[in-house]
Amino acid sequence: YVSGLSKDYKLILVDARGHGLSDKPHVKEAYRAEVMAADYTTILDDLKIPKASYFGYSMGGRIGFGCIARYDLSRFNAIIIGGASPYGATDIEKQANIKRTADIQAGGMQALVDFFEGREGAMPPARKAQMLNNDVTAIVTMMQTSQLEWPPATDVLPKINVPTLLF
Repeated sequence: YVSGLSKDYKLILVDARGHGLSDKPHVKEAYRAEVMAADYTTILDDLKIPKASYFGYSMGGRIGFGCIARYDLSRFNAIIIGGASPYGATDIEKQANIKRTADIQAGGMQALVDFFEGREGAMPPARKAQMLNNDVTAIVTMMQTSQLEWPPATDVLPKINVPTLLF
């Protein structure tokens, strides 16, 4: 999507907290939804951009629902969210997440790569290398916080007053 969108839009590609080149805190407080939302408005403020459109997929979709739409919707003129649900995790999903994060903590980032490749097929080598380079404790802490502690966004859906695409 980057090459297609970059023809018509200025793109700001963000490494979410805990990922890539962003800070990698090991405490749950750093991954609270309102803290993650503030990361995005801070980026806009730093770049002197009063409003932007938001596109997030998977974790980026959860950030869109749980952070952007809930805490900083006024800074965005459109939202595109894919591969994420506004509904909270079921008890079965929470138990699966607890097991998955324990497996990742024990097996390192390779365990997370194995999970994704088992679900989606082989990763491109550059993406795999990027994932393997992440801090496992930061990723596990972020996963536990966002998937187990962020509230569902069902109450936010009726309040979204900007053009929105969900897929």
